[in-house]
Amino acid sequence: MRSVLGLIFGLSLVASASAEVPQQLHYNGYLTNAVGDPVDCPDAIQCGDSFEMSFRLYSQEEGGSPSWVELVANVPIYGGSFHVTLGDGIPLTPELFDGPVWLALKINDNAEMLPRQKVLSAAYALRAGTVDYAENAAQLGGLNPEDFASTESVTELQTIIAGTDDDTLAALVCTEGQVAKWDGSAWACADDID
Repeated sequence: MRSVLGLIFGLSLVASASAEVPQQLHYNGYLTNAVGDPVDCPDAIQCGDSFEMSFRLYSQEEGGSPSWVELVANVPIYGGSFHVTLGDGIPLTPELFDGPVWLALKINDNAEMLPRQKVLSAAYALRAGTVDYAENAAQLGGLNPEDFASTESVTELQTIIAGTDDDTLAALVCTEGQVAKWDGSAWACADDID
Protein backbone atom coordinates (compact mmCIF):
# COMPACT_ATOMS: atom_id res chain seq x y z
CA MET A 1 0.00 0.00 0.00
CA ARG A 2 1.56 3.28 -1.11
CA SER A 3 0.46 6.16 1.07
CA VAL A 4 1.01 9.87 0.96
CA LEU A 5 1.20 11.67 4.26
CA GLY A 6 0.90 15.40 4.85
CA LEU A 7 2.26 16.40 8.20
CA ILE A 8 1.35 19.29 10.46
CA PHE A 9 3.03 19.76 13.83
CA GLY A 10 1.41 21.60 16.70
CA LEU A 11 2.28 22.04 20.31
CA SER A 12 -0.43 22.22 22.91
CA LEU A 13 0.75 24.10 25.96
CA VAL A 14 -1.03 23.18 29.14
CA ALA A 15 -0.62 25.41 32.19
CA SER A 16 -0.96 23.83 35.60
CA ALA A 17 -0.65 25.04 39.16
CA SER A 18 2.80 23.49 39.46
CA ALA A 19 3.93 25.00 36.13
CA GLU A 20 5.04 21.58 34.96
CA VAL A 21 6.03 21.45 31.31
CA PRO A 22 4.03 18.80 29.40
CA GLN A 23 6.13 15.94 28.07
CA GLN A 24 3.85 15.43 25.07
CA LEU A 25 3.36 16.87 21.59
CA HIS A 26 0.13 17.07 19.67
CA TYR A 27 0.57 15.69 16.14
CA ASN A 28 -1.80 16.12 13.17
CA GLY A 29 -1.50 14.28 9.87
CA TYR A 30 -3.34 13.64 6.63
CA LEU A 31 -3.35 10.16 5.06
CA THR A 32 -4.36 9.21 1.51
CA ASN A 33 -4.35 5.91 -0.34
CA ALA A 34 -2.25 5.08 -3.43
CA VAL A 35 -4.58 6.98 -5.79
CA GLY A 36 -4.76 10.09 -3.59
CA ASP A 37 -8.14 9.54 -1.97
CA PRO A 38 -8.31 10.40 1.74
CA VAL A 39 -8.40 7.37 4.02
CA ASP A 40 -11.58 7.27 6.10
CA CYS A 41 -11.46 4.83 8.97
CA PRO A 42 -13.06 6.15 12.16
CA ASP A 43 -12.80 2.66 13.68
CA ALA A 44 -11.90 -0.91 12.66
CA ILE A 45 -15.56 -2.04 12.76
CA GLN A 46 -16.73 0.56 10.20
CA CYS A 47 -13.86 0.19 7.74
CA GLY A 48 -12.57 -3.33 8.40
CA ASP A 49 -9.04 -2.01 8.98
CA SER A 50 -7.15 -0.61 11.89
CA PHE A 51 -4.17 1.70 11.74
CA GLU A 52 -1.20 1.23 14.02
CA MET A 53 1.29 4.07 13.75
CA SER A 54 4.89 3.96 14.88
CA PHE A 55 6.39 7.42 15.47
CA ARG A 56 10.19 7.68 15.61
CA LEU A 57 12.62 10.50 16.35
CA TYR A 58 16.04 10.57 14.71
CA SER A 59 19.03 12.88 15.10
CA GLN A 60 19.66 12.76 11.34
CA GLU A 61 17.63 13.17 8.19
CA GLU A 62 18.56 9.78 6.75
CA GLY A 63 19.81 6.50 8.23
CA GLY A 64 20.75 5.92 11.84
CA SER A 65 18.79 4.49 14.72
CA PRO A 66 15.82 6.23 16.33
CA SER A 67 16.41 7.94 19.67
CA TRP A 68 12.72 7.56 20.59
CA VAL A 69 9.92 5.26 19.34
CA GLU A 70 6.26 5.19 20.31
CA LEU A 71 3.56 2.92 18.93
CA VAL A 72 -0.01 4.26 18.79
CA ALA A 73 -2.61 1.57 18.09
CA ASN A 74 -6.07 1.92 16.50
CA VAL A 75 -5.68 5.51 15.29
CA PRO A 76 -9.03 6.80 13.95
CA ILE A 77 -8.84 8.60 10.59
CA TYR A 78 -11.65 10.93 9.47
CA GLY A 79 -11.59 11.98 5.82
CA GLY A 80 -7.79 11.62 5.77
CA SER A 81 -7.20 13.58 8.99
CA PHE A 82 -5.88 12.03 12.16
CA HIS A 83 -4.35 13.33 15.36
CA VAL A 84 -2.43 11.70 18.17
CA THR A 85 -0.65 12.78 21.32
CA LEU A 86 2.97 11.77 21.22
CA GLY A 87 4.62 11.04 24.54
CA ASP A 88 1.59 9.50 26.26
CA GLY A 89 3.29 6.11 26.50
CA ILE A 90 6.96 7.08 26.36
CA PRO A 91 7.66 10.64 27.58
CA LEU A 92 9.36 13.13 25.29
CA THR A 93 12.26 14.43 27.36
CA PRO A 94 14.17 17.67 26.62
CA GLU A 95 17.35 15.68 25.90
CA LEU A 96 15.67 14.24 22.77
CA PHE A 97 15.58 17.76 21.30
CA ASP A 98 19.18 18.72 22.05
CA GLY A 99 20.11 19.39 18.42
CA PRO A 100 18.36 18.76 15.09
CA VAL A 101 15.56 16.16 15.19
CA TRP A 102 13.55 14.44 12.46
CA LEU A 103 10.25 12.61 12.88
CA ALA A 104 9.44 9.48 10.89
CA LEU A 105 6.17 7.55 10.66
CA LYS A 106 5.51 3.91 9.91
CA ILE A 107 1.93 2.68 9.42
CA ASN A 108 1.06 -0.97 10.10
CA ASP A 109 3.57 -3.30 8.40
CA ASN A 110 4.53 -0.83 5.65
CA ALA A 111 8.00 0.66 5.32
CA GLU A 112 8.82 3.87 7.15
CA MET A 113 7.49 6.85 5.18
CA LEU A 114 9.94 9.19 3.53
CA PRO A 115 11.12 11.85 3.76
CA ARG A 116 11.48 12.32 7.49
CA GLN A 117 10.00 15.58 8.72
CA LYS A 118 12.28 18.02 10.53
CA VAL A 119 10.90 19.01 13.94
CA LEU A 120 10.86 22.80 14.18
CA SER A 121 10.30 25.27 17.00
CA ALA A 122 6.97 26.85 17.80
CA ALA A 123 6.96 30.66 17.68
CA TYR A 124 6.92 31.23 21.46
CA ALA A 125 9.59 28.59 22.03
CA LEU A 126 11.97 30.74 19.97
CA ARG A 127 11.40 33.66 22.39
CA ALA A 128 11.90 31.41 25.42
CA GLY A 129 15.43 30.65 24.26
CA THR A 130 16.61 34.27 24.39
CA VAL A 131 19.29 35.41 26.82
CA ASP A 132 17.22 37.94 28.76
CA TYR A 133 15.10 35.13 30.17
CA ALA A 134 18.08 32.90 30.89
CA GLU A 135 19.95 35.61 32.84
CA ASN A 136 17.20 35.78 35.45
CA ALA A 137 16.52 32.03 35.59
CA ALA A 138 18.32 31.63 38.95
CA GLN A 139 16.37 34.44 40.59
CA LEU A 140 12.90 34.81 41.99
CA GLY A 141 11.46 38.29 41.81
CA GLY A 142 14.95 39.67 41.16
CA LEU A 143 16.34 38.16 44.38
CA ASN A 144 19.05 35.53 44.63
CA PRO A 145 18.46 32.27 46.54
CA GLU A 146 20.64 33.43 49.47
CA ASP A 147 18.26 36.40 49.99
CA PHE A 148 15.50 34.06 51.16
CA ALA A 149 15.09 32.42 54.56
CA SER A 150 16.94 29.14 55.04
CA THR A 151 15.70 26.19 57.05
CA GLU A 152 18.20 27.08 59.77
CA SER A 153 17.05 30.70 60.06
CA VAL A 154 13.38 29.64 60.20
CA THR A 155 14.18 27.09 62.92
CA GLU A 156 16.04 29.79 64.89
CA LEU A 157 13.09 32.14 64.54
CA GLN A 158 10.67 29.45 65.73
CA THR A 159 12.88 28.84 68.77
CA ILE A 160 12.98 32.55 69.59
CA ILE A 161 9.24 33.02 69.15
CA ALA A 162 8.57 29.98 71.31
CA GLY A 163 10.66 31.62 74.07
CA THR A 164 13.05 28.72 74.58
CA ASP A 165 16.14 30.95 74.56
CA ASP A 166 17.31 33.97 76.55
CA ASP A 167 16.45 36.39 73.73
CA THR A 168 12.92 37.72 73.55
CA LEU A 169 11.66 39.01 70.28
CA ALA A 170 8.59 40.33 72.04
CA ALA A 171 10.70 42.94 73.88
CA LEU A 172 12.00 44.38 70.60
CA VAL A 173 10.17 47.59 69.62
CA CYS A 174 10.88 48.97 66.14
CA THR A 175 9.94 52.36 64.78
CA GLU A 176 7.74 52.94 61.74
CA GLY A 177 9.44 51.71 58.56
CA GLN A 178 11.55 49.20 60.46
CA VAL A 179 11.20 45.48 61.00
CA ALA A 180 12.88 42.91 63.20
CA LYS A 181 15.81 41.29 61.36
CA TRP A 182 18.30 38.66 62.42
CA ASP A 183 21.83 40.03 62.00
CA GLY A 184 23.53 36.66 62.50
CA SER A 185 23.85 36.84 66.26
CA ALA A 186 20.80 38.70 67.56
CA TRP A 187 17.54 40.31 66.54
CA ALA A 188 17.62 44.04 65.87
CA CYS A 189 15.44 46.69 64.28
CA ALA A 190 16.43 47.58 60.71
CA ASP A 191 14.93 49.48 57.81
CA ASP A 192 12.32 47.55 55.84
CA ILE A 193 13.87 47.46 52.35
CA ASP A 194 11.97 45.85 49.49
